[in-house]
Amino acid sequence: MLWAGLSLQAQKIYTEPATGEFTASDSVTIFVDIKQCDCQALLGSAEPLYIWTWLPFEHPQGHPLHNGSWTQSNTALEMKNEGNDVWSFKMVPTEFYEVEEGEVYEKNIHMLVKALDGGSGGGCDENKTEDLELKIDPPVTEREKVYSFPAKSQDTVRISQDDVFTFFYDKTMETKESLLDATEFFVYARGQLDGQTVFVSRLRDVISNPDLQMQDAGNGMFKLSFIPSKLYNVPEGSSLTQLQLQIIKRPEMNLSSDDLVDGTFFYELKCD
Repeated sequence: MLWAGLSLQAQKIYTEPATGEFTASDSVTIFVDIKQCDCQALLGSAEPLYIWTWLPFEHPQGHPLHNGSWTQSNTALEMKNEGNDVWSFKMVPTEFYEVEEGEVYEKNIHMLVKALDGGSGGGCDENKTEDLELKIDPPVTEREKVYSFPAKSQDTVRISQDDVFTFFYDKTMETKESLLDATEFFVYARGQLDGQTVFVSRLRDVISNPDLQMQDAGNGMFKLSFIPSKLYNVPEGSSLTQLQLQIIKRPEMNLSSDDLVDGTFFYELKCD
């Protein structure tokens, strides 16, 4: 399936585990993909790179995790080269910043990646990425039968059309008798593109489109990960503002309401 192997690596900055799946007191690895950044001075760097961070708290001079100087980073903040211009840094946010969990969730992590000597000239002329914000969401403690990552708030999900979106279905919470024995599920994907309703595939064609088949993630969990602009084939210059998603099982004969997971799920895309 085209989308089954997608990860958050299509974004500038992301974490493992994904945000919302760990607390600010857990160990997390932050990844930055230089290829996705606006400033490209560090692309292909063979020299060490360093994290430079100021929120949720910036350590003062003399602290072992102080950023150092712009021309001489603190070598304790060296990042790991993961290859293919992806760099990582492992931390426990509350321990690294010496703050409470709530402060991490409120302020998020603000940082950039730089060379040992950040150079001069300002903006992308310097040896750094642009400023990056990593939004840290508190973990979801109560799962719904159908939910997403990133999670939505009042039908809004904080991503752009070019970020990775994952749609989950927890079949263990299903009560509709006609779905209990089903083993294959698909997503009927519609959306709003420049104010018009668009379809990835018409309803009758959904089960013939492998890009719309949900991955069996085990333990009754099914998911579909995709980049909206790619799945919906958004033309350059156009804007996909809403996803409208339904889940259907592979029907035994003609598709009927018995084959549908109850509910249409709406996601307004909004990138802060």
